[in-house]
Amino acid sequence: MNSINFSQMTKDYDPTMYRDSISQKLFELLEEYTKTFSKTMIVRFDVTYPKTYIGVEDNSDMSALMKLLIQQCSRNGVSPAYFFVREQSRGSDNQHYHCMLLLDGNKTCRYYPYIELAEKIWGRILGVNPKGLVHYCDRDPDGNRQANGIILRSDDPYYEDKIDTVVRQAMYMAKVHSKGIYNDGFRDFGMTRISSIPLLRKKFRNN
Repeated sequence: MNSINFSQMTKDYDPTMYRDSISQKLFELLEEYTKTFSKTMIVRFDVTYPKTYIGVEDNSDMSALMKLLIQQCSRNGVSPAYFFVREQSRGSDNQHYHCMLLLDGNKTCRYYPYIELAEKIWGRILGVNPKGLVHYCDRDPDGNRQANGIILRSDDPYYEDKIDTVVRQAMYMAKVHSKGIYNDGFRDFGMTRISSIPLLRKKFRNN
């Protein structure tokens, strides 16, 4: 098992630019998951509404997406956990979401199918063609390849570099920009209950 104190790695980040209520919870989830599983796959993806679509004002669509995605991942025995944050860009009528999916890296080594699954589910929820609505987060804004489906395991020679990448991903999700004026801890984000993580390993250990 790994024991990673993610929150200690944020000393170089300007605290005024990030929402502490989000980063703390996300790091708690990451720490509990990496402590429970010897290999953790971390998958990032973003979810948007169609430009002309009138979306719901709450997080019910995203909650439905995560519920169905977790159910399907659970059937595959990969012990899924999730975290999402809600944002709304200036001038946009709809919110968008940044998501992180945690999977047992001992049971899977490919991230792409899980984002494809999220895309299909999102299309069914909205009743639209989902192409282009889910960003696979495998390229930066300039179109250059970037890591996704990162697997953390302590015997990896690039272990520390990968942890740094995950911290950057987490801090990006916790940024204040585009979060809105509210800070109630409910509308801003949703997540798997941390207390349920140790139970995942027991539930899926024989799968």
